[in-house]
Amino acid sequence: MKNKPKQQAAASSDSNNQTLIDEVTRQAEQFGQILAKSILNRTASAPETVENDKSALAGTLISTIFSTLLKAEMDANLGHSKDQHTKPESDAEVDAHDQDSQDEYPDKQEAGGNSSPSPTSSESLADDSEEKRQKRNYCSGTFNPIVLPKGKNSIFDIEDKILSMAALGNSTREIANIVQTFTDVEVSHKYVHNVVENYKARVSEWKNTSLEGRLFPFIFLDCTYIPVRTASGRSAKRPLYVVLGIDSTGHKELIDFEIIRKTETLTGWQTILMNLHDKRKLKHMMFVCSDGVVGLNKVIKGIYPDAIHQRCIVHLVRNSVEFVTSKQRAAWCKDFKAVYSAPDLAAAEEALSTLSEKWKDKAPLAVNFVKTRFEACIQPLFSYPPAIRQVVYTTNAIESVNSSLKEVINKGCFKDAGCVMSVLHLRYEKVLKKRWSRTVNNWPLILSDLLKYENTKVLMSKPSGLVTL
Repeated sequence: MKNKPKQQAAASSDSNNQTLIDEVTRQAEQFGQILAKSILNRTASAPETVENDKSALAGTLISTIFSTLLKAEMDANLGHSKDQHTKPESDAEVDAHDQDSQDEYPDKQEAGGNSSPSPTSSESLADDSEEKRQKRNYCSGTFNPIVLPKGKNSIFDIEDKILSMAALGNSTREIANIVQTFTDVEVSHKYVHNVVENYKARVSEWKNTSLEGRLFPFIFLDCTYIPVRTASGRSAKRPLYVVLGIDSTGHKELIDFEIIRKTETLTGWQTILMNLHDKRKLKHMMFVCSDGVVGLNKVIKGIYPDAIHQRCIVHLVRNSVEFVTSKQRAAWCKDFKAVYSAPDLAAAEEALSTLSEKWKDKAPLAVNFVKTRFEACIQPLFSYPPAIRQVVYTTNAIESVNSSLKEVINKGCFKDAGCVMSVLHLRYEKVLKKRWSRTVNNWPLILSDLLKYENTKVLMSKPSGLVTL
């Protein structure tokens, strides 16, 4: 019996929807006939006015259809035209309704004058007629319009669509043309630029969001260069510092990005990490992977002393091929891969010995390059469980992010760094987040290995960390 009111309410909703469809269909047919006659009359009398007033005619058409939809939706919800003022059949009905309202809201003072009656309980609604229920829904403010939802004043959401197109890499002039083509609303490229620039407030809010209590088992650091218009009006490449994380649920998340100075420096990275630690309250970093910036390891340890820094092996391979000829690269990379992809340290050392014997005469500089970096860069990999090793041996995850971010700024430079930040954040919100809706590959296995690793057990057992398996 308790589900009876809900079933009746659902049936009432379906009935209202069908009434809305029927009413809209009827009025649309009538309007279509009127519009066709009007166009024929105008064409016969003055054919040129139809072409000249094309925009005005489209605006009138949209306005009329929109008004028809709103009126039909309201009439369907009320059960009668909103211009009809229905009255209770008797005083007894009013008294009964007032008594139900007092029973439902005993602390509410009796309303007088033009106040609306209070809604009744679902039990009393089940016993009332459809007409009386519709009256109370209207008076109690429960009507939720579909055509134009509450809080909106436009059916086009032009600004939101402008932001979505900017996230896909369209220029301001392209966006203006697209908007005019599909909505017949003329906007200037300056207006589009202002919409994107006004998004900076949301970017600032995101960059100041607290990360207190959150845990990112894996952090990736990388820097890329993007074009920005300087104060002199010229285009110049500026470093974009990017921080990507994999959170405790196995999902990727863009933690921060910032344009600092003219080149990538340790001071820039120190500023980024200090902001995360002090202002945004990200107190712990577990595994941090980056490219081979000299001295970055010391910067990380100075702010996050417990963090485990791993240099990207792929960058190490790229640097090593500079010491071999182009014809030797394929064979060299195959032999080098046997070193860092070995199942354990002993096998890696044996592969390194084989590499040295084979290449010491053909590429002695390449062999020396690998040997001098084996202990600091490659050997630490084999202290991690295999699943973790697969995550931290490369920064490909953040490099793909950088490539995606640069897609939206490949059509020239922007007015200033603030506008660039807006476009980049739009790319993250409207494109990258959708791609990252799933966890990273093999996350259950990675999580299991994280719990086995001694240096992470303390953090993993905290409430802010991961759930212990």
